[in-house]
Amino acid sequence: MNATKESKIDLALRIYRIVRGLPHHRIALASVIGGIIVLSGPFWEPYLRAILSEWLDIAVDPPTNPVFGALLVVAGMLYHIAVSYLELTQKRFDHDISMDHAKRNRDHDRDTYAPFLERFSDDRVVEFLYLLTRTTFLDDPK
Repeated sequence: MNATKESKIDLALRIYRIVRGLPHHRIALASVIGGIIVLSGPFWEPYLRAILSEWLDIAVDPPTNPVFGALLVVAGMLYHIAVSYLELTQKRFDHDISMDHAKRNRDHDRDTYAPFLERFSDDRVVEFLYLLTRTTFLDDPK
């Protein structure tokens, strides 16, 4: 598979993830759309009654009060803001924990590696590799 085809597949997968969204985003979106439908008026009420009575054999009296629709919109927005804030807080917390873990590992290994780094500095390692390659490849095999 060539690189352009792989990049197109990766791009398509990224777009799909964005469009699909996370579950809490879909819950908030459903709440807001439901509230907007209730606010828009009762034009949808006969269709909903017909569908529910035919498919589920139940009689429903859906709320048509605009206050209920406004509350659904506000609840969906507040839910989205709260969950997004919690998600951001969790990401920051995870980042802080990983940084603390890395710092703790560096501090733990400092006493062990400090003498090693003093004895084998970068210059000495380069010199050693130079001598190793020079003696290995340039020696006469005879």
